[in-house]
Amino acid sequence: MCAPYGGVRRYAQRRRARLNLTEHTIIDHPALPLFKYTAGLKRRADVNREAFAHWWLERHVPYVKQFPAVRKYRVSLVESGPETIVDGLAEVWFDDMAMLRRVTASDVVAALVKASP
Repeated sequence: MCAPYGGVRRYAQRRRARLNLTEHTIIDHPALPLFKYTAGLKRRADVNREAFAHWWLERHVPYVKQFPAVRKYRVSLVESGPETIVDGLAEVWFDDMAMLRRVTASDVVAALVKASP
């Protein structure tokens, strides 16, 4: 079923809106890692983008740096633009799948999930 003409126009306008992202490479090991874990985070409604970015870069990043198995860690944060389903994207690389699973199942990661805004 087709959307009414006005609905199509609003959809096209939303698609043209651009997100401004800032990419932060936190860890960049020279060896090429084989496995990548990608996660999107959405901030709570009562937290603005600036506070969310501050939390991620100042509070979350130190936890990730605790894991020597992380070979590469990159964060992309939405700075401005329309609301989306995520406000930040984390990309974390590991040498093998077993290590990725151990890190993501750790108590440190579980605590981070609970503490996220």
